[in-house]
Amino acid sequence: MHSSIVASQNPIHFFSSGVGSTRRRRRGRGGHQVEGSTSDDSNTGTTQSTSSQQTSASTRFQTVAEELLDKVESSLSKLKDLNDGLEIERYPPLIATDQTTMENEGDEPTVSSHGGQLSVKVNSTGDLYWGGGLYLLTIHPDTMGSADEAREIKGGSFVTLQSPLSGSFSYVYNPTTKEWVGKEDGHSLLGMFTRDWIRQCRGVPDF
Repeated sequence: MHSSIVASQNPIHFFSSGVGSTRRRRRGRGGHQVEGSTSDDSNTGTTQSTSSQQTSASTRFQTVAEELLDKVESSLSKLKDLNDGLEIERYPPLIATDQTTMENEGDEPTVSSHGGQLSVKVNSTGDLYWGGGLYLLTIHPDTMGSADEAREIKGGSFVTLQSPLSGSFSYVYNPTTKEWVGKEDGHSLLGMFTRDWIRQCRGVPDF
Protein backbone atom coordinates (compact mmCIF):
# COMPACT_ATOMS: atom_id res chain seq x y z
CA MET A 1 0.00 0.00 0.00
CA HIS A 2 1.67 3.12 -1.15
CA SER A 3 0.49 6.58 -1.65
CA SER A 4 2.31 9.33 -3.44
CA ILE A 5 1.44 12.92 -4.03
CA VAL A 6 2.01 14.07 -7.61
CA ALA A 7 1.82 17.80 -8.00
CA SER A 8 0.91 19.24 -11.40
CA GLN A 9 3.65 21.33 -12.90
CA ASN A 10 2.67 24.21 -15.17
CA PRO A 11 5.46 26.15 -16.80
CA ILE A 12 5.85 29.59 -15.30
CA HIS A 13 6.88 32.27 -17.78
CA PHE A 14 8.89 35.25 -16.64
CA PHE A 15 9.43 38.59 -18.41
CA SER A 16 12.88 39.78 -17.50
CA SER A 17 14.74 43.00 -18.20
CA GLY A 18 17.96 41.84 -16.53
CA VAL A 19 21.37 42.07 -18.15
CA GLY A 20 22.20 39.16 -20.40
CA SER A 21 18.60 38.09 -21.00
CA THR A 22 17.59 37.26 -24.57
CA ARG A 23 14.40 38.63 -26.08
CA ARG A 24 12.62 37.67 -29.22
CA ARG A 25 10.48 40.18 -31.08
CA ARG A 26 7.77 39.53 -33.60
CA ARG A 27 5.61 41.84 -35.59
CA GLY A 28 1.98 41.98 -34.55
CA ARG A 29 -0.89 43.42 -36.47
CA GLY A 30 -0.43 47.09 -37.15
CA GLY A 31 3.34 46.81 -37.01
CA HIS A 32 3.61 46.72 -33.21
CA GLN A 33 6.36 44.69 -31.66
CA VAL A 34 5.48 42.02 -29.10
CA GLU A 35 8.06 40.91 -26.59
CA GLY A 36 8.02 37.43 -25.11
CA SER A 37 10.17 35.33 -22.83
CA THR A 38 12.55 32.76 -24.26
CA SER A 39 12.45 29.01 -23.59
CA ASP A 40 15.34 29.49 -21.11
CA ASP A 41 13.12 31.72 -18.97
CA SER A 42 10.36 29.13 -19.07
CA ASN A 43 12.72 26.31 -18.07
CA THR A 44 14.04 28.36 -15.18
CA GLY A 45 10.51 28.96 -13.94
CA THR A 46 9.64 25.26 -14.18
CA THR A 47 12.79 24.30 -12.27
CA GLN A 48 12.01 26.78 -9.51
CA SER A 49 8.43 25.52 -9.26
CA THR A 50 9.56 21.87 -9.07
CA SER A 51 12.14 22.69 -6.40
CA SER A 52 9.50 24.49 -4.34
CA GLN A 53 7.11 21.54 -4.59
CA GLN A 54 9.83 19.10 -3.54
CA THR A 55 10.70 21.25 -0.53
CA SER A 56 7.04 21.43 0.49
CA ALA A 57 6.63 17.65 0.21
CA SER A 58 9.79 17.09 2.25
CA THR A 59 8.53 19.44 4.96
CA ARG A 60 5.16 17.64 5.12
CA PHE A 61 6.89 14.27 5.41
CA GLN A 62 9.15 15.47 8.23
CA THR A 63 6.14 16.81 10.11
CA VAL A 64 4.11 13.58 9.99
CA ALA A 65 7.21 11.49 10.74
CA GLU A 66 7.99 13.52 13.84
CA GLU A 67 4.36 13.20 14.93
CA LEU A 68 4.80 9.41 14.73
CA LEU A 69 7.85 9.52 16.99
CA ASP A 70 6.00 11.85 19.38
CA LYS A 71 3.08 9.42 19.60
CA VAL A 72 5.25 6.37 20.26
CA GLU A 73 7.44 8.18 22.78
CA SER A 74 4.43 9.51 24.69
CA SER A 75 2.65 6.14 24.75
CA LEU A 76 5.65 4.14 25.95
CA SER A 77 6.62 6.73 28.57
CA LYS A 78 3.31 6.02 30.30
CA LEU A 79 4.39 2.39 30.74
CA LYS A 80 7.74 3.07 32.42
CA ASP A 81 6.39 2.32 35.89
CA LEU A 82 5.30 -1.12 34.69
CA ASN A 83 8.63 -2.04 33.12
CA ASP A 84 11.78 -1.83 35.22
CA GLY A 85 14.84 -0.58 33.38
CA LEU A 86 12.92 0.75 30.38
CA GLU A 87 15.02 3.45 28.69
CA ILE A 88 13.55 5.85 26.12
CA GLU A 89 15.75 8.35 24.29
CA ARG A 90 14.92 10.79 21.50
CA TYR A 91 17.59 12.00 19.09
CA PRO A 92 17.32 15.08 16.84
CA PRO A 93 18.14 14.97 13.10
CA LEU A 94 21.77 14.16 12.43
CA ILE A 95 23.91 14.26 9.30
CA ALA A 96 27.04 12.11 9.40
CA THR A 97 29.47 10.62 6.92
CA ASP A 98 29.23 7.03 8.09
CA GLN A 99 25.86 5.36 7.66
CA THR A 100 26.29 2.89 10.50
CA THR A 101 28.29 2.71 13.71
CA MET A 102 29.06 -0.23 15.95
CA GLU A 103 29.86 0.61 19.56
CA ASN A 104 30.86 -2.86 20.72
CA GLU A 105 31.07 -6.26 19.11
CA GLY A 106 27.62 -7.82 19.07
CA ASP A 107 25.73 -4.52 19.29
CA GLU A 108 23.03 -3.72 16.77
CA PRO A 109 24.06 -1.21 14.08
CA THR A 110 22.47 2.21 14.32
CA VAL A 111 21.90 4.68 11.49
CA SER A 112 24.04 7.75 12.18
CA SER A 113 22.56 9.94 9.44
CA HIS A 114 18.84 10.46 9.93
CA GLY A 115 15.98 12.93 10.28
CA GLY A 116 15.27 12.01 13.90
CA GLN A 117 15.33 8.80 15.92
CA LEU A 118 13.60 7.20 18.91
CA SER A 119 15.47 4.56 20.89
CA VAL A 120 13.62 2.23 23.27
CA LYS A 121 15.75 -0.17 25.31
CA VAL A 122 13.90 -3.01 27.00
CA ASN A 123 15.57 -4.60 30.03
CA SER A 124 16.32 -8.29 29.77
CA THR A 125 14.04 -10.60 31.74
CA GLY A 126 16.29 -13.60 31.38
CA ASP A 127 14.11 -15.23 28.75
CA LEU A 128 16.29 -16.56 25.92
CA TYR A 129 13.81 -15.53 23.19
CA TRP A 130 11.57 -12.76 24.49
CA GLY A 131 13.97 -11.07 26.89
CA GLY A 132 15.25 -7.55 26.32
CA GLY A 133 16.55 -5.72 23.30
CA LEU A 134 16.54 -2.40 21.47
CA TYR A 135 13.76 -0.84 19.38
CA LEU A 136 14.78 1.90 16.96
CA LEU A 137 12.31 4.09 15.09
CA THR A 138 14.19 6.19 12.55
CA ILE A 139 13.19 8.91 10.07
CA HIS A 140 14.83 8.77 6.63
CA PRO A 141 14.18 11.92 4.55
CA ASP A 142 14.91 11.51 0.84
CA THR A 143 18.04 13.65 1.19
CA MET A 144 19.67 11.24 3.66
CA GLY A 145 20.54 7.60 4.01
CA SER A 146 21.42 5.01 1.41
CA ALA A 147 20.81 6.20 -2.14
CA ASP A 148 20.06 2.67 -3.33
CA GLU A 149 17.57 2.07 -0.52
CA ALA A 150 15.89 5.42 -1.12
CA ARG A 151 15.43 4.63 -4.80
CA GLU A 152 13.78 1.34 -3.95
CA ILE A 153 11.21 3.02 -1.73
CA LYS A 154 8.56 5.03 -3.54
CA GLY A 155 8.89 8.72 -2.83
CA GLY A 156 12.36 8.38 -1.32
CA SER A 157 11.22 9.28 2.22
CA PHE A 158 10.43 6.59 4.75
CA VAL A 159 10.84 5.45 8.35
CA THR A 160 12.29 2.22 9.66
CA LEU A 161 11.37 0.17 12.70
CA GLN A 162 14.07 -2.09 14.06
CA SER A 163 12.69 -4.64 16.52
CA PRO A 164 14.67 -7.19 18.56
CA LEU A 165 11.97 -9.75 17.75
CA SER A 166 10.90 -9.12 14.16
CA GLY A 167 13.96 -7.43 12.65
CA SER A 168 14.01 -4.28 10.52
CA PHE A 169 11.22 -3.03 8.23
CA SER A 170 10.70 0.08 6.11
CA TYR A 171 7.45 2.05 6.14
CA VAL A 172 5.87 4.78 4.02
CA TYR A 173 3.07 7.14 4.95
CA ASN A 174 -0.41 6.69 3.50
CA PRO A 175 -2.10 10.13 3.62
CA THR A 176 -5.50 8.64 2.82
CA THR A 177 -5.63 6.33 5.85
CA LYS A 178 -3.10 8.42 7.83
CA GLU A 179 -1.16 5.26 8.63
CA TRP A 180 2.44 4.15 8.31
CA VAL A 181 2.43 0.94 6.30
CA GLY A 182 5.07 -1.60 5.32
CA LYS A 183 6.70 -1.10 1.94
CA GLU A 184 6.63 -4.80 1.10
CA ASP A 185 3.20 -5.97 2.28
CA GLY A 186 1.35 -2.96 3.66
CA HIS A 187 1.27 -4.13 7.29
CA SER A 188 0.81 -1.54 10.03
CA LEU A 189 3.92 -0.16 11.72
CA LEU A 190 2.11 0.48 15.00
CA GLY A 191 0.47 -2.94 14.77
CA MET A 192 3.88 -4.60 14.42
CA PHE A 193 5.31 -2.54 17.27
CA THR A 194 2.38 -3.39 19.56
CA ARG A 195 2.58 -7.12 18.77
CA ASP A 196 6.28 -7.32 19.64
CA TRP A 197 5.92 -5.05 22.67
CA ILE A 198 3.28 -7.13 24.45
CA ARG A 199 5.42 -10.23 23.99
CA GLN A 200 8.24 -8.64 25.96
CA CYS A 201 6.79 -5.96 28.21
CA ARG A 202 3.89 -5.14 30.50
CA GLY A 203 1.06 -2.87 29.41
CA VAL A 204 -0.44 -2.08 26.01
CA PRO A 205 0.64 1.16 24.30
CA ASP A 206 -2.23 3.53 23.48
CA PHE A 207 -1.03 4.27 19.97
